[in-house]
Amino acid sequence: MLLTELETSACTENKRMTIHDTPQFSRMDLPIHCAAFTGLSLLNTRGVPFAFVGDEAFALSTHLLRPYSGTHLPAEKRVSNYRLARARHYVECSFGILSSKWRILHKQLDKRWNGLCQRTNILKQGDVPPCKGKHRKPHNNANSTKGCECTGAEADINCRLQSESSALYKQVTMFVTQQTDLCSLVKDHFNSDRCEHLSITGLHTCGDLAPACLRIFANKEECGSVSNVGCCYHLMEEEYVRSPFWTDTNPPLPTGVQPGFPVSKCLHMQEFSLGRNARMLAAHSLDRIGEYHELSSESLFFRALLQVLLLKKCGNDIPWGQVGRLKYHNFVDYVQKAVKKLCLSIEVSTDEIVSLYKTHSVEQQQLHVFFLLRVALAPVIEAVILLDRLLYLLEQGIQDSYLVQLFDPVISPRCYCIVSLKNYPGKGTD
Repeated sequence: MLLTELETSACTENKRMTIHDTPQFSRMDLPIHCAAFTGLSLLNTRGVPFAFVGDEAFALSTHLLRPYSGTHLPAEKRVSNYRLARARHYVECSFGILSSKWRILHKQLDKRWNGLCQRTNILKQGDVPPCKGKHRKPHNNANSTKGCECTGAEADINCRLQSESSALYKQVTMFVTQQTDLCSLVKDHFNSDRCEHLSITGLHTCGDLAPACLRIFANKEECGSVSNVGCCYHLMEEEYVRSPFWTDTNPPLPTGVQPGFPVSKCLHMQEFSLGRNARMLAAHSLDRIGEYHELSSESLFFRALLQVLLLKKCGNDIPWGQVGRLKYHNFVDYVQKAVKKLCLSIEVSTDEIVSLYKTHSVEQQQLHVFFLLRVALAPVIEAVILLDRLLYLLEQGIQDSYLVQLFDPVISPRCYCIVSLKNYPGKGTD
């Protein structure tokens, strides 16, 4: 995959021009007339056209997929909107991985993006991009010190150490599942035929990545140890929970991916499930609340009042939608922005909003108590998830498996690490 730069500044200069009208877009050489999706097999994507995924801010065009607008949508359109939301989520995660590898993306791009695309394409083709800046030394290959501007014995040692360090550390970006072949990665990037006693380390492995690392460790003989700190429990896929967005069938998981919960045979036999709300709750930090004495329940209170208002205005036919995180100054501002985001054609006066807030303001303290009682269960749910992973390793016969607290829970709420070591016959513990 090569990166392509697309200049969009012309769109801001001409308000009638969209990104699809720019000369750079036409040079991307996308097919104009594509086969329809109807009747195509999802396993055969050769006839599926290229498409961009956007939100409601983009105008409709040939190559753009955007959600259906409106409030009272049929089930097919709601499912389509949900699938587009998932696609946008994966795209945002991809850019997150890209920005974590290229820190320059955290700054204003301007003149930097073109050079970044060129350097990335050079790396993809297996070449070494030239060093940037007048004070930078030329890049040294792993197997050679050619081009190293060094003189004297001390400089030769520095060049050799730099060459060895470049051979010991490699960065690879890929989608990891339990089917990932670590030996192939080692042999391809380190030019070594030896592949044994590998250690898998994961800090804040998101969603299903944590159980995938444990499955790789348990099933691959070349893996000798694992240290894993999981996070983002709400992004895990559960085997015995049906998504509320799917009525006829559950969405298929990518090839080679298994549900992240449960992983142990004990919970599999009971068909144990948590649900998304419980997994969201497991991410809350009871220690931080006790340390800083802060409750993040104001937005929950405003959301509950918004639901009361919508029930009053729309009856039981509440429109489907997601408010998400809004920046607001007070409850009046919150309601106005939420109604606008949900595309509702209802009239709500400021006096009506203020009256609603004053009527239910005494119930905000009750919501605080409910929130605290709810958060008190967060460590219990997180313990279920972590013990399920620990039990999986013990069921695989790996007895040296432990659950260790590594960090201060106030600084890092995901502070528990699963550490496991394999015993090799005749070699002791690695």
